[in-house]
Amino acid sequence: MNRVLRSLEIAANIGIVVVAIVLSVAVGRRGLIGPANARPTRSTLRAGEEFRVPGIAWPKNKPTLSLALSASCHFCAEGAPFYRRLVSRAREVGVEVVALMPQEPSAARRYLDAQLLPVTVVHRMSATDGIAAFPTVLIVGPNGIVQDLWTGKLDQGQEDIVMARVGSLMSK
Repeated sequence: MNRVLRSLEIAANIGIVVVAIVLSVAVGRRGLIGPANARPTRSTLRAGEEFRVPGIAWPKNKPTLSLALSASCHFCAEGAPFYRRLVSRAREVGVEVVALMPQEPSAARRYLDAQLLPVTVVHRMSATDGIAAFPTVLIVGPNGIVQDLWTGKLDQGQEDIVMARVGSLMSK
């Protein structure tokens, strides 16, 4: 009888180890609450590169402020007060603002309205457009060349830099 109990205990311990390994691999691949591609990463796009987004014809004579946001991004929602000020500043200096979002245009519009972001041009972007993290703020120059970009949650110093950069676009 002792031998049978000992064999069952060993089998149970082996089973627990196997389950633990399988769960560790599953969590490692998917993350704790979603697929791996939902984790913040750096954008593949860099300043000086052409930003090609199907359906957008970048103006040939002036820059555009582009806000890459997602309705499922908590940093985007947290940054909404800054984005409101940024959009207002861009309009003051005559810079067009484009929202790039992975959601369908109607869902994107509802999100922007809920965040009180007065962006008139909303475009659906795909994962192949070069933006790998939200939020991303881009200044896209004539012919679609990225002049500057900032990715992720911005601290106050970074927000000041972005605001000054957008303000400087008036003289160009």
